Amino acid sequence: MRKALLILISSITLIACTNNSQQSAQSETTIESGDSTSALQNQPDHSVNKDTIADIDAEYVFNPAGFNQSFDVRAYINDPDDLGPTNMRKSPNGKIIQKLPQGEDYMFHIIAQNNEWFQIKDLICFSEEIQITETTGWIHSSVVGASNRACTKKGSPVYKYPVAEDSLLVGYVPMESSIRIKQLYYDYVEIDFKTETGKSKSGWMHQDCVCGNPVTTCP
Repeated sequence: MRKALLILISSITLIACTNNSQQSAQSETTIESGDSTSALQNQPDHSVNKDTIADIDAEYVFNPAGFNQSFDVRAYINDPDDLGPTNMRKSPNGKIIQKLPQGEDYMFHIIAQNNEWFQIKDLICFSEEIQITETTGWIHSSVVGASNRACTKKGSPVYKYPVAEDSLLVGYVPMESSIRIKQLYYDYVEIDFKTETGKSKSGWMHQDCVCGNPVTTCP
């Protein structure tokens, strides 16, 4: 009886091993043939197809170095609070070193950023009545604005990420429109803007499309 049982178990094991080997061989053959109905459907796809926004959404990763480098983007004061002066500080959220009266045109260069703060230099005021005592300091991003150059016939293109891909196009900033600068990343600026229909949008625009002069248009 024991001998018969051992023979039966051996037979079952042999059949199982044979089936597994056949299935394994079939799977390898199917994968090599590229059959879309094969087990490949259950495998993770790590390929990147930059032609579709879904792939870029899944794969795009910001490089921290892109936020921490030195910049040179010209901009101006666009403070939504018209009840008091715009404060320039010695450090992010630090000591106030200069109060800029409202109702005047100021221009400067953004050279660095720290969270929601911009370090600026070469601050000037277009009014001779305003005395500028400090030309370098920190201001909050909520008071920083600019306009845009005529980069294309439609306006300045804005993208979902700092990548000039048509599939990532958010819209166009109309000619000579105001924008609010939120942060910088390599050669791009993240902005808030309004479309021709007045719809508010956000996205990334190349810094070459930024016009930081508050009193004239940029060529």
